Amino acid sequence: MRWGKIESEPVYIQDHFLQRGVLKKGDDFIYVALDEEYVKDLVGLISEEGFVAPPYFGELYDTGAHISVVYPGESKYRGSPDFSEIGEWVDFEVKECQIWDTPNWEGIEQIWVVLVRAPFLEHLRKKYGFRPGFEFHITIGVKPKPAEAA
Repeated sequence: MRWGKIESEPVYIQDHFLQRGVLKKGDDFIYVALDEEYVKDLVGLISEEGFVAPPYFGELYDTGAHISVVYPGESKYRGSPDFSEIGEWVDFEVKECQIWDTPNWEGIEQIWVVLVRAPFLEHLRKKYGFRPGFEFHITIGVKPKPAEAA
């Protein structure tokens, strides 16, 4: 299967993937761990457009497929509270798919994301003093910047 219209992709995702994950804590990083198949299956559908799996599956980053809840930079400035909810299941709803330009991610031109609605995660950010209006998403693929000619 190859995707033709980005508007139809949320329906495919809703029909084929569990829309829940487990809240976890990394080094100053709070996230919802997801089934690895989110990325492994879906990145194949966008590979013809130059996207590859994000770098979350190796030695440098080992979080795997996830939804970020609190970024490390946020924890640095606000402190890293002890979330009593770590280990709980979190449900979410797929909203839409988008391609974002990433000028601040070295070597990466764009990312392909699945935006999700997760009221519980919004509640947690508010409860622990982090800014509201966070765009919860799953990064499915990254498009490396083209190599510059020498």
